[in-house]
Amino acid sequence: MATGDSVTSAHIQAKHHHEPKKCAVNQNTQADQRGLPGNDMTSSYAGRYVTALNQDVVEYYNFARTGMGTGDILGAAATYPDACENLWSRTSPPIALAEAAVAKAKQDRRKAYFVTTGGINNTNWTQVAQGIAMCGMAELMRTEMVKYFIRNNLPLNAVMRWYDTTGKQIGRDDVIKGGACQVVLQENVNAGNEKEVTVDRLRFVVPAFDGPANYAKITADANAITTRMVRAGADKVVWMGYYDITPAKVALGSFAQTYVQNTKLPDTVKGALPNIPDVEVDLVTQPAWKTQVQTWTKDVNNAIRASILPADPIVRFQPAPALTSDKIQKKLIGGCPHPNLPGHDELAKALDAAIKA
Repeated sequence: MATGDSVTSAHIQAKHHHEPKKCAVNQNTQADQRGLPGNDMTSSYAGRYVTALNQDVVEYYNFARTGMGTGDILGAAATYPDACENLWSRTSPPIALAEAAVAKAKQDRRKAYFVTTGGINNTNWTQVAQGIAMCGMAELMRTEMVKYFIRNNLPLNAVMRWYDTTGKQIGRDDVIKGGACQVVLQENVNAGNEKEVTVDRLRFVVPAFDGPANYAKITADANAITTRMVRAGADKVVWMGYYDITPAKVALGSFAQTYVQNTKLPDTVKGALPNIPDVEVDLVTQPAWKTQVQTWTKDVNNAIRASILPADPIVRFQPAPALTSDKIQKKLIGGCPHPNLPGHDELAKALDAAIKA
């Protein structure tokens, strides 16, 4: 049985969409037999473990939902909406359903294995990651606009600017601490002169990461979840850690086109945008950003790990495998940086190793 967030529920996105919660639009996000977009238990690493690595499993339950935090695993009400706007619609939260499944397994004299993920949705990481990605897209759009203006001898220019949360202009590396990026479309009203006027702006916010304020709750919740599963009688309890997302790449060109088509951009900006090539770029574009994201990932994993130490022979924190870019989805927003099917296979192998340890 499994609980957790989008990693364990298997949030697999097939098409771009510019709004993060519109998972059901044009079938852009996979669903299993339950018909819940963003939750494909068959494609999940837990499902892949069951179907490909352990033929002795006789029953498989997956109570994970995309967007769930550790508090939702412990206490989601029936009206709880997941990140794809599916209501939980159960009278009991995921942890209680997992406990009941363990109790039934023990009654039937079977072993019961439990796996979960969680913690990242206790923070605003999703919004931070979206801001970073959108700033990367904005830089690509700015570059392509400038090329277009030069080729066509147009008296226009586009510049990129970065701001902190107070509106003070800063360097690009520092925006990951919180702020905004902005593409400024300018018109040279006097050809040959330096005087320029702003025609329009395209702005994206990068919220300040609030992880440090939530690490203590992640630790407490993770302890409560693992403790309840041990007390319920689970034979193995595995908490899968988060993998490094910085190798992830996104098909940013096609997403930019989708964004332009589906967003109410100012007409002046739309009119200045050329066709953007379907290039793949890093989700996290700057070396300084990569270092910070890796630190945050390590910190979240440490908050989880702290909940189950000293080591319990039944409970194991399993570090996630290193997923290369070909193991991570490339669709924005909602898909990347989730694992794709080969990525879930890698996680399934890690789960198998943890259960056998």
